Amino acid sequence: MGENKDLALSTITCIVVMLLCSQTIDEQIIKPRLYDGTINQLGRYSFTYDGYEYISEESDFPVIAIGTSRMREIFDGISIGENSSSGADFFNLAYGMDLPYIRMIEIDYLIDSNPSLVIIEMGPSSFSKLDNSVWHYNRTIDFMSHLISMKPFLTEPDWIEYISEADADKLPLTYMEQKAHWADYGQDSFESTMEYEFNNTEARYDCGRNGHVRCVPLTSSKDYDNYIRYPYQLPNVLAHVKATGTIINSNGNPYSMPLEKYYGPYLNNSIKNPYHNPEDIRNINHNALDFIIEKLVTNNIEVMLVGIPYNPVLLDRLEDGKWDYYNQSMMEYSEDSRITVVDFMWESDWQDDYFSDLAHASRSGELYFTSKITSKIDEIIA
Repeated sequence: MGENKDLALSTITCIVVMLLCSQTIDEQIIKPRLYDGTINQLGRYSFTYDGYEYISEESDFPVIAIGTSRMREIFDGISIGENSSSGADFFNLAYGMDLPYIRMIEIDYLIDSNPSLVIIEMGPSSFSKLDNSVWHYNRTIDFMSHLISMKPFLTEPDWIEYISEADADKLPLTYMEQKAHWADYGQDSFESTMEYEFNNTEARYDCGRNGHVRCVPLTSSKDYDNYIRYPYQLPNVLAHVKATGTIINSNGNPYSMPLEKYYGPYLNNSIKNPYHNPEDIRNINHNALDFIIEKLVTNNIEVMLVGIPYNPVLLDRLEDGKWDYYNQSMMEYSEDSRITVVDFMWESDWQDDYFSDLAHASRSGELYFTSKITSKIDEIIA
């Protein structure tokens, strides 16, 4: 009998030690390499769960903005906080290439952060097509798999019912699949950490103050609180084109790009991007958006849908009716008394100098957005 007790105790001890070691590896090796963009495309693809937890612990009156890189670039939570009479804390948890179909995976963690208001970016991508015929499909599936594996579950969450049958075959929807997906990060994280620590190899991106847009400071960093309110920004490509007639490629090298070419063939190609166009039918993104809104409203969280404009030169080039589905959807949402709809998309006071490219706000655009949105936020929560 005593031997059996000793064996049971040893087994339990081993399990506890393994769990502790696993948590240490996650926190000290894998997570830092995800945050700094070493083993994935963007650190922000890994920070939102920690962000929601940080907000729940540090703020009694949070307002959270979510959406794509267009929201990430235009929502300066520090500036809005300084201009708001509400006393709220304003946090920016938007990330590049977001879709409602992706964001629904985080919905319960967003709700648990207890926001007073959630501000959701609206645009053509909110209703864009997502299947294997579009260029960003595989990237989206990879990102969804990543988010799912970060918070493995034994009981299926309610967003599962919105996953298409075709996508369910590609996503890690069982606990063991999720653990296996996460474990794949281990070797690359370990090897790169050894390079940084012992071979004096420099990290790919700077995560400190005014760091690279691909990198996120850890929650323990002194820069984190500012970062989660106002993240690192993209360079002003449009200003560079206007000043030099060149554009910087992904390798950091300039090549010729006169303004007439930027606003000519370059813009014309961008308009065709399926990510920036609605599919014109009720699709999985539209259904996921409705699911997110309903979950928030049911949990007594105020919701604001904000139509964020594009560069006016791009908007002027759109074919008639190109984004009618967006317009119709915004009109329908405005009839829902439970939510607030603010649509800046077609307002004529947005100049091209308010943008750093064809879609993202420049610093002057961020400040202009602050001047327009703050009073509308205060009407809801102040």
